[in-house]
Amino acid sequence: KEWNLNLVIARNEEAIKSIQIAKDREKCCHLLKTEALNMAIRENEWKAIMGGIRWDEQEARSNEKYFSPRKDHTRVHPILHFTESDIWNYMNSRNLPHHPLYDKGYRSIGCEPCTKPSIEGGAERSGRAQDKEEIMRRLRDMGYF
Repeated sequence: KEWNLNLVIARNEEAIKSIQIAKDREKCCHLLKTEALNMAIRENEWKAIMGGIRWDEQEARSNEKYFSPRKDHTRVHPILHFTESDIWNYMNSRNLPHHPLYDKGYRSIGCEPCTKPSIEGGAERSGRAQDKEEIMRRLRDMGYF
C-alpha cells in the first residue's frame, strides 16, 4: 500500500496440500516456486517479469543475461552486475526497509526450512542448503529464477 504497487502473490495451492515441505527440496522448490510463478505468468498473460538475481550470487546464475527470453515471456534481470555490497549501499542510501533476518546474521533469505544464518566469513549463500548448486542448476533448467 505504502508504495502503491500492484502486488501479485502466486501460490500453487494443489502442491501446498499434497507435498511434504522440504522433504525433497528440488521438488518442493519446483512446485512451490517455479510452478507458482509459471501459473501467474499464464494467468496474467505477462510478456515480461523482473527479477533481482545477481551474477555473483551463485554459479548457476553467473551466465545469465539481462534479458532472458523464454517460451512465453522474457525475464528481465536489471541488477545482474550488482554485488552484495552494491545492494546494501543502494538500500541504505535510499533508506529502504529490509527483512529483519538480515539483522540476525542471514545474508541470503529463502524459504524457512532451507535457510539458516550465514556461516561467519563464508559466502553470501552459506546459510542455504549446500547441495543447492546442483539443485539450482536443474531448477533453472525447469524455469526457476
